[in-house]
Amino acid sequence: MNMEGENNQNSSYLKLELERKNISQKQLQSDLGVSQQYVSSIISGKKAVGKKMAKKLSELYDLDESRIILGDLGDHFLSGSFSMQTSVKIIKNKPHDEQMQLLYNKIDDLEEKLLMYQERDRQYFEAITAKLNIITESTISEPGKKEKSNS
Repeated sequence: MNMEGENNQNSSYLKLELERKNISQKQLQSDLGVSQQYVSSIISGKKAVGKKMAKKLSELYDLDESRIILGDLGDHFLSGSFSMQTSVKIIKNKPHDEQMQLLYNKIDDLEEKLLMYQERDRQYFEAITAKLNIITESTISEPGKKEKSNS
């Protein structure tokens, strides 16, 4: 995979969000305490944003830390739009910190889905139980009525 291409994908989120929030490169440079060259490099995608810098950007400007680091690839990985084989290749080609971030994000996504399915199943179970109780109650003979005997 072309690392510069990946950095460009990663920087597109950052660039769009900074533009949307009207944050200039000069303000970014001042807020982060870094050089204009560094700011220009991360915005253009020539330099990848590290975990510490992504955390700082996230805290300062309320941005998604994982999207700053992973960009579009992280979104595709989390959405499941890549095959397992492609996902593994993506993970293996990332630095260790990014591998861990991808995996943590995937775990969070799976936990969220699990909770959603558990809630759906609980509601389904309650609905079935309620219907069975109604059926059970309606099949019990009413008081005062005697059942016919075959004797």
